[in-house]
Order: sequence, then structure tokens, then C-alpha cells
Amino acid sequence: MKKIFLLLIAVLGIVLVVLYSKKEVVAPLQVEQHTVACSGIEIISPIASSAVFFPLSVSGTIHPIAHPGTWIVFEGEAGSVVVLDSNGNAVSDPAILSLEGEWMNTDPKPLSVVIPALTSIPSDPSITLHFTDNDPSGEGNYHTCDIPVLLN
Repeated sequence: MKKIFLLLIAVLGIVLVVLYSKKEVVAPLQVEQHTVACSGIEIISPIASSAVFFPLSVSGTIHPIAHPGTWIVFEGEAGSVVVLDSNGNAVSDPAILSLEGEWMNTDPKPLSVVIPALTSIPSDPSITLHFTDNDPSGEGNYHTCDIPVLLN
């Protein structure tokens, strides 16, 4: 009887080892390598150098504590984005980068904004999305991120 009990425990042990030692094969995560990251802001869409049209939806992530000198989030806003022509002139009104939900922590925050239209149509289709963060100190210490795109 003792031998049968030990045999059952051994078989049960082997079954458990086999069941729990199987590793699930997971396909590697496919990540777009076209994102643009600058000083705590990561823009996922639009892709740099892609053709765009308006209204333009912009999406990405704000990383408030990515590294020293990072993107500033203040009062639920992470700055603004404006479209510049090839000469650096603004051809859109600024669109505010508003954050939803809890913004008073160091967690990454999703970013989504729509630039409704251009205020003037540039002659050169090369335009730039110019992102600027907030400067609550008022000292002009802004962080910027530029993404070149083509007007479609």
C-alpha cells in the first residue's frame, strides 16, 4: 500500500512538472519603427515624412518623467502643436494637447489631438508639425519636437 501511494505521488509530481514546464510560444510584438520621440513626447501618427491631409489627427504618448529636461505637463495640458510651412511660418492655429484622466502622476499619458484646418495653404508641400510643451515658470524654457510631413 505504501509503494502504491509513493508511486501515485511520483506520477502526480511528473504530471505537474510536465504541465507547468510548458512554455507558451508567443509571437514577438510588432512595433512600428516610424514613431518620433523627443524629450518625453512620442508621436505615433502621423509618421514622419508621410503625406497628410486636414483635418489631421495626431496621436502619441507623453512621458512626463522620461528623463531630465522632459516634456512639461501643466494643468492637464501638455502644450500645443502648430503647422509650419517650409519657411517656418505658422499656417495653422495652435491645437492644445489636452490630456484626459489623471494627469498629476508620472505615468505615460495618451495624446490625441485634431488639427482642424490650415489657416493658409503653403506653396511648398513640405510642412512641419511643431510641438511645444508648457512652461509654467514663464521663463521661456520650452521643449519642442518637429515632425516633417508632406501636405497631400
